[in-house]
Amino acid sequence: AFAKVQHLHEPLFASLASHILTKLPACIAQEISNTVWAFATVAVNHTPLLQAVSKESTQRIREYDPQALSNIAWSYATLTAVDSSLMAAVSAESIRKLGTFLPQNLGNTVWAYAKLSIQDFQLLHAISSQSISKLGDYKPQELSNTAWAFAKLGFRHQPMMDALAVEVMNSVGELNPHDLSGIAWAYATLSHHHQKPLLEAISSASLPLLPEFNS
Repeated sequence: AFAKVQHLHEPLFASLASHILTKLPACIAQEISNTVWAFATVAVNHTPLLQAVSKESTQRIREYDPQALSNIAWSYATLTAVDSSLMAAVSAESIRKLGTFLPQNLGNTVWAYAKLSIQDFQLLHAISSQSISKLGDYKPQELSNTAWAFAKLGFRHQPMMDALAVEVMNSVGELNPHDLSGIAWAYATLSHHHQKPLLEAISSASLPLLPEFNS
């Protein structure tokens, strides 16, 4: 179904990209990030546009607010568009502005770097320190994505993972099979074997949902 949506949108988005390329320097940061987010949402990977957005964004990165920064990171990761210069610029600017990041911005950013296998430990340390006090506002998917991202990148931050475990146990009844399995995998991968209460909570929550788990 998603492929069909992509196919139907490709001519429209190709035409739109050609138009945007002529207007990009005049666009504000939010317009640029919203544009690339729209392309990523329907899985249209328009290389000339992505290259132009990367160049424009890198040069004007100070203009990007937390939403724009996380949108850019999420979009390039979703399209598996590896751009080291852009992601380095996003990282540096994100670290400067992490105090104003919302939980969704934090979760999407750490997920994006993991999806692209970028081990930016300076960014991950900064996000960990900033996230601990905000975990109570994380949605289940944001908790799962954060745990998965840390494990995928082999990043160990004991205070963050302990705080994340507490929050997962508090909201374990809201987690779906994908979230439950992802969090269990993350803690096992990072060898957090002392988190027995967490694993027991995940196990108890998973049992009624077994028919929904993918084989």
